[in-house]
Amino acid sequence: MDVNLDFNKIDPFIVEDRGVIIKVDYSFLELTGYNEEDFVSKNINEIWKLLTRSDIDVLQLNEEIIIFTKDLEAKTVTIQKVEESFSKNVLYKFIQKYELSFGERNGFLEKLLVDERYGIGIHLAKDFTLIKSNETFLDFFRGPFKTKKMCYGKKLSELTPCFIGSKEESEWKQIVSSNKSYYVSERKGVLPDDDRYWDYNIIPISENGKVKYIVAMIEDVTERVLSREHIKAKNEQLEAVFHSVEDIIIMVDKDENYLGGNKSSKVLYDLYKKNRKLEDALFKVYNYDREEVSLEQLDLNLVREGKAIKNTKIIVELEDELKYYELSGNPIFDEGGNVNYGVFVLHDITKEVMRTKVIEKQNRELEAIIECIDDVVTVVDKNGRYIRKSTKAGNKYVRDNQFFSRISSRTKFYDFDGNLIPVEQLCTSRLLRGEKIKNYKSMATVDGKEIYMSVSAMPIFDDSGQFEMGVMVTHDISELMQSYVKIEKQKKELEVIIENMRDGLTVLDKHGNVIKINKAFKEIMKKGMTVNPTFSYVTETMKFGQVYYNEKGDVLSKEELPSIRVLNGERVEQQRIMVKNGIKNYYVDFYGTPIYDKNGQLQYGIIIGHHCTEMIEKEKKIREQQELLYRAEKSRREALEKALIMKDEFISLITHEFKTPLNVIYSAIQLIEHVYIKQVPDSVSNLIGNIKQNTFRQLRLVNNLLDITRLNSGHFKINLKKVDIVYLTRMITESVKLYASQKKINLSFNTNMKSKLIAMDDEKYERIILNLLSNAIKFTPEGGNISVSINTDNDKERIFINVKDNGIGIPKTKRNMIFERFGQVDSNLSRQAEGTGIGLSLVKLLVENLDGTIEVESEVGVGSSFTVEFPMKEYVENEKIYNCIDADARLITAISVEFSDIYF
Repeated sequence: MDVNLDFNKIDPFIVEDRGVIIKVDYSFLELTGYNEEDFVSKNINEIWKLLTRSDIDVLQLNEEIIIFTKDLEAKTVTIQKVEESFSKNVLYKFIQKYELSFGERNGFLEKLLVDERYGIGIHLAKDFTLIKSNETFLDFFRGPFKTKKMCYGKKLSELTPCFIGSKEESEWKQIVSSNKSYYVSERKGVLPDDDRYWDYNIIPISENGKVKYIVAMIEDVTERVLSREHIKAKNEQLEAVFHSVEDIIIMVDKDENYLGGNKSSKVLYDLYKKNRKLEDALFKVYNYDREEVSLEQLDLNLVREGKAIKNTKIIVELEDELKYYELSGNPIFDEGGNVNYGVFVLHDITKEVMRTKVIEKQNRELEAIIECIDDVVTVVDKNGRYIRKSTKAGNKYVRDNQFFSRISSRTKFYDFDGNLIPVEQLCTSRLLRGEKIKNYKSMATVDGKEIYMSVSAMPIFDDSGQFEMGVMVTHDISELMQSYVKIEKQKKELEVIIENMRDGLTVLDKHGNVIKINKAFKEIMKKGMTVNPTFSYVTETMKFGQVYYNEKGDVLSKEELPSIRVLNGERVEQQRIMVKNGIKNYYVDFYGTPIYDKNGQLQYGIIIGHHCTEMIEKEKKIREQQELLYRAEKSRREALEKALIMKDEFISLITHEFKTPLNVIYSAIQLIEHVYIKQVPDSVSNLIGNIKQNTFRQLRLVNNLLDITRLNSGHFKINLKKVDIVYLTRMITESVKLYASQKKINLSFNTNMKSKLIAMDDEKYERIILNLLSNAIKFTPEGGNISVSINTDNDKERIFINVKDNGIGIPKTKRNMIFERFGQVDSNLSRQAEGTGIGLSLVKLLVENLDGTIEVESEVGVGSSFTVEFPMKEYVENEKIYNCIDADARLITAISVEFSDIYF
């Protein structure tokens, strides 16, 4: 299509017809560097995007804009749009300013762009569009924005999505408005998730008094920031650097007077600040042979003469502490070239020296370890010569003392299948080629003996990646192989055992497939128990009407079967399954265990089936017989319980009948003793005492029988009161001393408490203690010792009363029997003091009814110790106060009754 336009203009242009480029001026191609085919027949919007590298608004074309050439060079033009009145063609003229280019006007920036040390990016001031940069600047960005093609024409907000609303955006806008440069040092994380540190300088470039460009100069200073010394050297004053170093820096004048030093030197100065001479500052100096040296021998005068000393190694003793230093010194000259003062640096190498000593020690230890371990360790150089080999190497495999590579020529190696291993495949050859070897197994015959070995080897390379040396460790696994053979034998034996087991056994994989099934399990299946452990078979049998029941006769679902449970990771313990086969029921007890791999994933399932039909039938018969026996035993027990109740009622009745005449006899004796005693002859008076004592004995027996009967029948009453248990125990002990003294027995009372109020039935407590004391006196020989003690536990929740004697003791076999009714220690030692055997039985019942316990420790010939333990209850419902007067009167009578069978 012809275009009737005036093309004699100088300005480059393009022609558009209904949105499509139809003509391109040659000067336009020179301007942009593109070819004609890059534009003709292309959509106008594509052209704008190509030239501006952005979406340009065509309605605002009469403004100065930046376009990019094919070589991504930015050029400033004004695009004029001219529409032909008699056609639809549109002419776009590109008017370029004929002035110095940006680079020509800002030559220093062009030089910086070439220098890749700094990242240089040039942006338009109006929207921060990047128009020019070097490669270092592009490395600043993340993701796809790493090339000029991807970055040029992009706004900063597109290159860094976090730019909008950020601190950086405010800074850039401020620079445009103020026309002032802005410098930021060591800013971290300019980009999201960016841990780098940056120094960047933002410089505005103005034209005609208005900021037109923004130049961003950035430098990655991460390495500098992370290096403390570098950071301090870059950002702090010389004094800060001077005082921050760990080396001791001392400055002296030409006469060796101390001028000062850094903070590290303050230790020396504080120790010797009275002496201003350097020679006085260092107390003792030694060389590395631990020989004391003078300062003259250290050549310190060389510094005064204008010469430097460097890295003289010394040992300095400060306050009995040894420090290792490298001493260096440099003269500082004045303007006339004369030595003004000297600077001495003591570099502390104590840690390095100690570390070297530790390494040397570790090397010695490593040598010892290598010699101690059973493995053969060899170290070889790149030529196959031995650098190091353990002693065992010469005893086992190594026959050549120099060349590692000659092993293969003297010894033949085979794999575990008996195949000869080629020389090039041997571990020695592979290691020298730089291969890493891990647990390579082989066999060799050495001195007529087969040796199985596992070899690991590690090559070590130099800085250029060339093989430098290698380490090989050979582990003798001959015993392991022998064990493997034994395991294989045991495995076969195990398979024989499994196959001949009476119980059925099957092993499943994780998919439910049978891996192993023994003969017994197959027999179970033949007898009607078609519980095949696989998923498919169970499903098939259930589809064809097979029904499985539990022991109660309930129908089991597929998920309840043992095989499915095990494969679901559940452990099965004796799950009894029943299958009906005609009129007969078959029973099998199943046990199942899931087996997991090291990652906790199911690997196998083991199921054992025990055919228990015969056992269940026998158990059924036994249960029937047991039911008959139970009914007979129940009838017999009911008859026995009735007889026991009648016996207790009879004993209670007879005991009451016994007690009535005893009370009459005791009343008569009291009347005689208090009224007619003077009228009674002495001979009769002794008889009355005997009658009284035997009345008490009979009364004690009757009371014990009554109490036991009440306790057994549940009619025994406990009357709790608030009682001072310490006082009551002491009073009982003191009251019994008369009886003890008549037998020349030392009776003592011990406690660490002054008093303790607890809830207690005082009368029952008295009977307990009196019975224990009566037994102690009864079975303790003349001149013996009895102690009564009362204490609490650490938590003060329990109280302990202990009655201990050094009497005849109780045999170990009789200790449990003494608390039984009518239980006695039947021995020659105790026969002289035997009783009815009711006392301790009653004591135990009384203690237990008071929520207590009683224990005994005894040794024949040494004595016995009874410990009674009660809870310390302080609150008593319907509380009664302990009456000492009533208690004293009752205690006297109780003692007379309780001690009535003791004869002196």
